[in-house]
Amino acid sequence: MESRRQDYLIVFFVGLLVYYHSFYLSFCFDDYNFIVENPATQNISDLKTLWGVLPERFLVIFSFAVDYFLWGQNAFGYHLVNFTIHLLTSLLLYTFLKQLLNSPVIVKQEIFGKEHGVAEKFSSQRFFLLFTTLLFISHPIQTHAVTYISQRFALFAAFFYVLTLVLYLKASFETKGNKSNHYLIWAFISACCGMLSKPNTATIPFALILVEYCFIQVSFQAILSQWKKLFPFFLTVLLLPAVMLNSQHNNLEQMIGEKEEYLSNTDYFFTQFNVIQTYLRLLFFPINQNSDYDYPVSSSPFELGGLIGLALIALLLYFAYRSFNKNRLISFGVLFFFLSLSIESSFIPLDSPANEYRLYLPSIGFFIIFISIFLTFFHKKKTSIISLVIIIFLFGVITWERNNVWQNQLSLWTDVIHKSPKKARGHYNLGLAYLKENNFDKALQQFNLANNISPQKAQIFLNIGVVYFEKKEYRKAIEYYKKALAVNSKSDIAHYNLGVVYEKQKRWKEAIKEYNASIEINPQYGEAHNNLGVYYFSLGEKKKAAGHLLKALKSGYMVHPNLVKALLSKN
Repeated sequence: MESRRQDYLIVFFVGLLVYYHSFYLSFCFDDYNFIVENPATQNISDLKTLWGVLPERFLVIFSFAVDYFLWGQNAFGYHLVNFTIHLLTSLLLYTFLKQLLNSPVIVKQEIFGKEHGVAEKFSSQRFFLLFTTLLFISHPIQTHAVTYISQRFALFAAFFYVLTLVLYLKASFETKGNKSNHYLIWAFISACCGMLSKPNTATIPFALILVEYCFIQVSFQAILSQWKKLFPFFLTVLLLPAVMLNSQHNNLEQMIGEKEEYLSNTDYFFTQFNVIQTYLRLLFFPINQNSDYDYPVSSSPFELGGLIGLALIALLLYFAYRSFNKNRLISFGVLFFFLSLSIESSFIPLDSPANEYRLYLPSIGFFIIFISIFLTFFHKKKTSIISLVIIIFLFGVITWERNNVWQNQLSLWTDVIHKSPKKARGHYNLGLAYLKENNFDKALQQFNLANNISPQKAQIFLNIGVVYFEKKEYRKAIEYYKKALAVNSKSDIAHYNLGVVYEKQKRWKEAIKEYNASIEINPQYGEAHNNLGVYYFSLGEKKKAAGHLLKALKSGYMVHPNLVKALLSKN
């Protein structure tokens, strides 16, 4: 027990050391869509609206609402919560690994101690627990999930995934029936929470079968005899289609804006052979990390990158097969890596073929393999400790440096376009960052670069129009707002912005038409209602003005107090 406490403290201080400066970083990328500019997560009491944002990830969305209630728009608190979840998952991982080492199968195999005394065996097992956990908490690949606030989805999913495994093993090794059932109930609840955090937790039931086969039962027939224990966990998977079918996502696509075009199922699948090769390289050598990879699309598994990736996958699976009777931990690590990665690296196309945060949970399998092999082949205690300490130190330094990339929008997207110069999204988002800094010339340059790479995108035209509006070049602003509407006639923002330009030019009839068009698309558009209210008030049409201003107030828009007072005094 004393050694466990010491290890927990070591894990805590190492994690804090490499991440504490990240608490002072700002919001980046989708943090604005999910938190800063999202009215839904700014009202913790409106659970119905929160549910409508992303029902299949409701727990994370709700946690953002709790954060906003506590911290407002101070990013420090959000980063602190992300790190806390990362730390708790690391400690759960330590507990899970300790359970595996105490399982009958591992005890029988005498891993790390077959040719050594009891003390040496205990020491090696402790090093396995400690250094596997230290790799997990300090590895640079985790920064995309931990430092990027919006990727709390990956953090929540991993936390409940590992917690479910821990509780399930407690139930399996518990001799008292009632206590075992209690652990199973809590494991079931944890699995349900995982399903409401991120869809990749749908592999939890299969992970439980993997645990059963590797560490508890001796055959598939024995596992089938445990179907009553496993069956409820397969029911948890039904939560995902159930909540997704009954959701409208609260205009999420409109809130986030245009996403990257999705690949076909087959192209995405074949590209994943190459992506997995990159993932393994990043886990071994975490250099040249990128927050938005410009990944070449593969239409066949017989391209060079795909063949190398396929060979690596086959080699790892063969290694797992050969290690099964000698070191069950290695076999489990390989199979867990591919299982936990399977949903996001399979036939289901996502907006980007490769993302580092997708490795947050699968990396557990890799670290188990790495430390198991390391301690198996390096028996000298001092040499092993020194080598692993150096590795942890180097990874910690890289993690520290990588966190600095997330300093703000400018630093993030400058890094992205340096590494992915031919991808439109990096240039577009860097343009947005320059726009917020009122650096209009650089913003226009980046938007034009994005348009050259991926032309005819409504969002790009819209923001080019915003740049020209801020530069008071109203003719060009109108031109680009109309281009945006030509691509997407249902853009309420484009109609509203066009109305604002017409209002600046005193073209009232056209302005009112555009404001009404934006409200027809989005009845809760507070700014449009406010502008209409002001216009009708100036004409003396108090009833119409009051109607629009009341709708603006109900939408959450802050109507000018003097205008409200004037209306009240008139009525």
